[in-house]
Amino acid sequence: MEFTNPPSVAPNPNETMPLAAIVSFATDAPSRATIAVSGGGHSWSVDIDQAATEHSHPLLGLCVGTDYEIAVSVRDEDSNALAADELLRFTTPPLPDDFPPLDVQLCEPAAREPATMIFPVGHPPMSKVEQKVNFLVGIDQNGDIVWHRRMPGQVHDIQRLSNGNLLWMTGNFLLNEIDLLGNQVASWYPLHHKDNPPSDGVLVPTQSFHHSIAEMPSGNFVTLSHESRDFDNYATSDTDPDAPKETRSIIGDTIVEFTRQGEIVREIKFFDLIDPYRIGYGLNDPFWHMRGYEGGVDWAHANGIAYDARDDSYVVSVRHQDALVKIDRETGELRWILGTHANWGERWQNLLLTPGEGLEWQYHQHDPSVTEAGTFMVFDNGNNRAVPFEPQLPPTENASRAVEFAVDAEAKTVEQVWSYGDGGDDPIYSTFVSGAYHLPETGNVFVTFGGVTTDPEGRRSANMREHQISVRMVEVTHTTPPKKVFEMVVKDTSTEDPTSWMAFRAERVPDLRQL
Repeated sequence: MEFTNPPSVAPNPNETMPLAAIVSFATDAPSRATIAVSGGGHSWSVDIDQAATEHSHPLLGLCVGTDYEIAVSVRDEDSNALAADELLRFTTPPLPDDFPPLDVQLCEPAAREPATMIFPVGHPPMSKVEQKVNFLVGIDQNGDIVWHRRMPGQVHDIQRLSNGNLLWMTGNFLLNEIDLLGNQVASWYPLHHKDNPPSDGVLVPTQSFHHSIAEMPSGNFVTLSHESRDFDNYATSDTDPDAPKETRSIIGDTIVEFTRQGEIVREIKFFDLIDPYRIGYGLNDPFWHMRGYEGGVDWAHANGIAYDARDDSYVVSVRHQDALVKIDRETGELRWILGTHANWGERWQNLLLTPGEGLEWQYHQHDPSVTEAGTFMVFDNGNNRAVPFEPQLPPTENASRAVEFAVDAEAKTVEQVWSYGDGGDDPIYSTFVSGAYHLPETGNVFVTFGGVTTDPEGRRSANMREHQISVRMVEVTHTTPPKKVFEMVVKDTSTEDPTSWMAFRAERVPDLRQL
């Protein structure tokens, strides 16, 4: 057996994702191969078990600005082995000049999840910078940047699909599937974009995609969309109970499940589930105005969806209702409501979960998920810690947290079984976005405080349009009390007019060096 084309290494052809390389070679007989890589204090090997005469294999998990040596060896069907005469050498590029200012302040690799955490980070839409920057970034177990892709705009949710690709949602209602080399695989768009559809995109006949996306066991996708309805005698203020009422156009969220071909197989409307006249703080927030729905009232603001396979249901975070709700996927019926009991009408009383001792309700939460133990993890932003027209807790006294609940659906009870944050000696207040993720191998929890807002004096703030926004990501043990094993801050430390950075949530991807 001989090499007909000796091994070579070349940068990833996709310039938006530079921390990758392609190793190529050919043999005169079908061969399997081992690619051994060393550099930056790491050594690993990749086995190619599919016999072929021509090979082209990606290398992932490469660190920034690092020299690598690569050895290639092959073996034929009769186990005859051949090693390349020379080592290949490859140097990864440095970070771009406009890359977000990531600062790893604590990392205990042996105690961390052996995986890569990928997250979107960029300038918030309300940022005053002329040229907004957005990236997807991957951080490995050692706290090193091992993957990044420049993004064309703001990213909401990021999910790893069962085929190994990544599915990401733009801040303006588009879905895109990319492989780990950063290449576009597929895209979907809603009716909002019917007049300017992306090339090669698949139309899904619903108004929008927003905030969150999940892959179903069937391969379908489930996401959040919306509709508008006019309601008479509707509140105009969430702070003044005596403000005049008027007819208003209310935005109501919907759940939409659809196939990869764009066919809607299920739609559930929140106007049919929850009292449209029950208002929360944030009623007049401009989320929908910023996306072209001038005058649309942000009544519910659903912002996260997860699938619970145990009972074929959806779990949805409804931010402006300060509630997690469980919905039967087949019937569309509301099964329970996890949140404060204030202001719910008689029709919903038997759906409210009774809290166990010591439970603290979540407020304006994000990123619900179902853990392997069947509990529910959520990021509790904690805005206001009240509902209209109760007094609001001021931001300077508030803190966000990751919290885990156990629900007894038959008894309609809920227990708080774990939390991280809760103020303490280092309170963090993330007024928007953010997430909490239970990690499968270690049981650790990865928490994204993605919208930490502070005033010029460094005090906690909720004024995300005027004050600085930064990010803090931590990984903690699932113990009581939790132990921090990783911490990273994304913050502009300029003394004058610092730039804001935000992150929506983080997604676990297996160790890229073994893919």
